[in-house]
Amino acid sequence: MTPGETPAAIATAPASVPRVGGFISYSHKEPEYLMELQEALVPYTGSGAFGDVWDDTRIPAGSEWREEIDSALGQARVAVLLVSRHFLASDFIRWHELPYLLEASQRKNVKVLWVAVSASGYKETGLKELQALNDPRNPLDSLSK
Repeated sequence: MTPGETPAAIATAPASVPRVGGFISYSHKEPEYLMELQEALVPYTGSGAFGDVWDDTRIPAGSEWREEIDSALGQARVAVLLVSRHFLASDFIRWHELPYLLEASQRKNVKVLWVAVSASGYKETGLKELQALNDPRNPLDSLSK
């Protein structure tokens, strides 16, 4: 991403814009789901099958976090969203990440995969148009280990 370029501008770019990895979005109130996903992805990321998978725990200290997130969004070809009531209550996710990812999904620039972590108001968002990876009526937190 070039300076001054926003994720929304990249979402309007042609599908030929090179995208190199994955982006994980989650609520900071539920880091355990991120850690579970990171662990589950190790065999794939370690072998290079998925390429680079980014989440905000990779932002270096002293970095401008917004620029780091925008850059990762702009490079992602796949996004995994760990959706919960906390996820949808995040202003940053609701007003920045989610609109960008939904628009990029419509343009076929990014494949958006979402997981129902807990009961949420996803039907009030554009996520209602995308098939979830699991049945939202049976979110992860309602299942036994």
